[in-house]
Amino acid sequence: MAMNARIVLIAVVLLGAGLRVYDLGSESYWGDEIIMLDVAGSDVQRMCDDFVKGRPPVYVLLAHLWIKLFGTAEDATRSLSVVIGVAAIIACYHVGCVLFGVRVGLLSAFLLSISEFQIYYAQEFRYYALFVLLTLYAFLFFIMSLRDQRRRFCCAYVITTALLFYTHTYGVFVIAAQGIYMLIRWRHHKRRRVQWLLNQSLILALITPGLILAVYITITKTVEVMEWIPDPQWWTPIRTVLVFVFPRFTRPDTTFIFTVLAAGISYFVVGLLAVHWRRRMIGGGIAMIAAPDEEPSPETFPDRYLLVALWLLCPIVFPYILSKVFGPIYIDRYTISAAPAVYFLLSRVIEKCHRNIPAFLSITALVVLIVPGLCDYYRKPVKHQWREIASYIEQHARPGDVVVTFHENQKWWKKAFDWYFDADVPVLNFRRAQLPESDDIRRSLAPYAASAAKIYGVSAHRIDEQKLVYGRLEKRGMTAMTLLKTIYFEGFTVQVIKLSAATTDVLDDSKVKREPRMDANKR
Repeated sequence: MAMNARIVLIAVVLLGAGLRVYDLGSESYWGDEIIMLDVAGSDVQRMCDDFVKGRPPVYVLLAHLWIKLFGTAEDATRSLSVVIGVAAIIACYHVGCVLFGVRVGLLSAFLLSISEFQIYYAQEFRYYALFVLLTLYAFLFFIMSLRDQRRRFCCAYVITTALLFYTHTYGVFVIAAQGIYMLIRWRHHKRRRVQWLLNQSLILALITPGLILAVYITITKTVEVMEWIPDPQWWTPIRTVLVFVFPRFTRPDTTFIFTVLAAGISYFVVGLLAVHWRRRMIGGGIAMIAAPDEEPSPETFPDRYLLVALWLLCPIVFPYILSKVFGPIYIDRYTISAAPAVYFLLSRVIEKCHRNIPAFLSITALVVLIVPGLCDYYRKPVKHQWREIASYIEQHARPGDVVVTFHENQKWWKKAFDWYFDADVPVLNFRRAQLPESDDIRRSLAPYAASAAKIYGVSAHRIDEQKLVYGRLEKRGMTAMTLLKTIYFEGFTVQVIKLSAATTDVLDDSKVKREPRMDANKR
């Protein structure tokens, strides 16, 4: 590596590390992180049980060791993903160099380092940063094993690919991309066929237990169906590619989107006009003081465009097709392994067009489009504010009050709230369907109504007011109540409701017609 490239890479890595460390522990854990804490903080038997239920074990084992060393504070646990995310920047550079050369390697590493999508998951106590890192190394060693059949590259490829699959089940689509590439280029890799087949046999032997388990779970449906996943639309894959680079452009804040787009396009057009004017004034041969097109070196991979195209398409298209055939399984974050391919292609386009559009202009225009979203990401909460909710209730609740959580049959609700809530106030947990119908609600709240206590009702999202705790109780006929305050948090709404003795008449079982009883998830 030339000295200039080494300096630029160090600067890019430091930038990416700073963006991932900044504000790391400021937000509370959200539900999936609480689940990871619960699993990784348990014993080996519990982790094995979760593996049998379909949870990939690699990140869980790493997280288990990390918690033992650094504890369970937000910044401590998330620092595992930070370290992995920074390593992914370096890996992205190496893969870019092998595919397209040093300049594409540096630019793609830069795009990954400032990507809000990548930063978000590098600041989360979950699998996704490791999924990206292992995907990069799986492709790097795949290329190296085809170029050089030395045993170390083949072993590294087999081990990395197996770890990839046991980090996230969607790693199977990365393996599929590599397999399809080999089938298409079968005639051009005559010397590599035997070794490649041997590698695939070893990979298959290693991942077979996980594949059998995944198929068994799918057929028997022993794991709760993810009904919360929406059915992907025809434009969903296009949105996913956009999310990899400009996640804020997929949100309904039209003012923000138009403002950023106007700024980015204006900057690009003005810069292009300035370059054109400079060429006319100085002369075409002198105006573009830029390096010539970088020719592929002997180290670059000859079929790079095909491989990168499959890298991009397979983790997106296959889940989309399966969602249409068997039911929704498509989520943007599950396809994160395809994101580096977008960075490589975008970097290559910038490099190839640099004679007509200076690379500096293209890069800074991208920065103008990306940075406002990054500022918004750090300025506003993006994770569920369980810590803030618990803190608010702890500060304001008095003896005799009660907390009612209003959820959608998700176990992590109670786990997340209990993780942060530490007050001597009873907590009643009910499913959404129970609140307007169940006698359990009336029986549970009657003692608090008799003492004119307050209810702190916690509901999901800023939905219709009639679907929040107060609206549901009012709909049930509990009208002798007063809504004192509604406080909005990221992802949740807390309503402070004042009960009165008159409410007891409504809540009294003897004065209410009996209805079919439904079970409640009481604390």
